[in-house]
Amino acid sequence: MKESAQITHKVARKNLLEKEPENLLFANSKLHHVLVGAKPKDCPRAGCTMITSLLSLAIKKTC
Repeated sequence: MKESAQITHKVARKNLLEKEPENLLFANSKLHHVLVGAKPKDCPRAGCTMITSLLSLAIKKTC
Protein backbone atom coordinates (compact mmCIF):
# COMPACT_ATOMS: atom_id res chain seq x y z
CA MET A 1 0.00 0.00 0.00
CA LYS A 2 2.85 2.39 0.73
CA GLU A 3 4.21 2.03 -2.81
CA SER A 4 0.72 2.50 -4.27
CA ALA A 5 0.24 5.65 -2.21
CA GLN A 6 3.61 7.07 -3.30
CA ILE A 7 2.90 6.38 -6.98
CA THR A 8 -0.60 7.79 -6.64
CA HIS A 9 0.75 10.95 -5.01
CA LYS A 10 3.26 11.45 -7.84
CA VAL A 11 0.63 10.91 -10.53
CA ALA A 12 -1.85 13.23 -8.79
CA ARG A 13 0.84 15.91 -8.46
CA LYS A 14 1.77 15.65 -12.15
CA ASN A 15 -1.84 15.67 -13.36
CA LEU A 16 -2.79 18.59 -11.16
CA LEU A 17 0.17 20.69 -12.32
CA GLU A 18 -0.69 19.94 -15.97
CA LYS A 19 -4.39 20.78 -15.59
CA GLU A 20 -4.16 23.60 -13.04
CA PRO A 21 -0.60 24.98 -12.90
CA GLU A 22 -1.66 27.68 -10.41
CA ASN A 23 -2.86 25.02 -7.93
CA LEU A 24 0.21 24.18 -5.83
CA LEU A 25 -1.49 21.97 -3.25
CA PHE A 26 0.77 18.99 -4.01
CA ALA A 27 3.82 20.94 -5.22
CA ASN A 28 5.75 20.62 -1.98
CA SER A 29 3.72 17.98 -0.18
CA LYS A 30 4.94 14.64 1.14
CA LEU A 31 3.14 11.56 2.37
CA HIS A 32 3.40 10.52 5.99
CA HIS A 33 1.90 7.52 7.75
CA VAL A 34 -0.12 6.35 4.79
CA LEU A 35 -2.72 3.74 5.61
CA VAL A 36 -1.12 2.41 8.75
CA GLY A 37 -2.46 -1.08 9.39
CA ALA A 38 -4.00 -1.43 5.93
CA LYS A 39 -4.15 -4.83 4.33
CA PRO A 40 -1.91 -5.25 1.27
CA LYS A 41 -3.72 -5.29 -2.06
CA ASP A 42 -2.58 -6.71 -5.39
CA CYS A 43 -4.94 -4.73 -7.57
CA PRO A 44 -5.19 -1.17 -8.88
CA ARG A 45 -8.46 -0.39 -7.08
CA ALA A 46 -6.78 1.13 -4.04
CA GLY A 47 -4.69 3.45 -6.22
CA CYS A 48 -7.75 4.53 -8.20
CA THR A 49 -9.58 5.41 -5.02
CA MET A 50 -6.60 7.31 -3.63
CA ILE A 51 -5.99 9.37 -6.77
CA THR A 52 -9.68 10.22 -7.07
CA SER A 53 -9.70 11.38 -3.45
CA LEU A 54 -6.51 13.43 -3.78
CA LEU A 55 -7.60 15.19 -6.96
CA SER A 56 -11.09 15.80 -5.56
CA LEU A 57 -9.47 17.44 -2.55
CA ALA A 58 -7.16 19.53 -4.72
CA ILE A 59 -9.82 20.89 -7.06
CA LYS A 60 -12.44 21.15 -4.29
CA LYS A 61 -15.06 19.15 -6.19
CA THR A 62 -16.71 15.88 -5.32
CA CYS A 63 -16.46 13.07 -7.80
